[in-house]
Amino acid sequence: MQFYMPTLAAPPRLAPCPLSCSVVAKDELDNMLKHPSLRKVPILFFANKKDLPTAMPPVEIAQALGLEEIRDRPWQIVPSNGLSGEGVDKGVDWMAERMDK
Repeated sequence: MQFYMPTLAAPPRLAPCPLSCSVVAKDELDNMLKHPSLRKVPILFFANKKDLPTAMPPVEIAQALGLEEIRDRPWQIVPSNGLSGEGVDKGVDWMAERMDK
């Protein structure tokens, strides 16, 4: 997945997956962070399917993706449910606040 062109925001969606899957997600994230069009762009992660018992808590997602190493831009993980829409408004509000700055 790569379509960054004039990007104002980069919201990846994370679904529950085994640890091996989070390695792939981290590789994708690392590639995004290196892309010149995404320099200093805030990153919002929708941690989808939060209603499932297999869903990783945001702290574990942050650790698996190495988010604490990202210091050149704001980032946020928002637990969400794509079917009910729960959490989507919170994530959009967070991103809108960052876009105003």
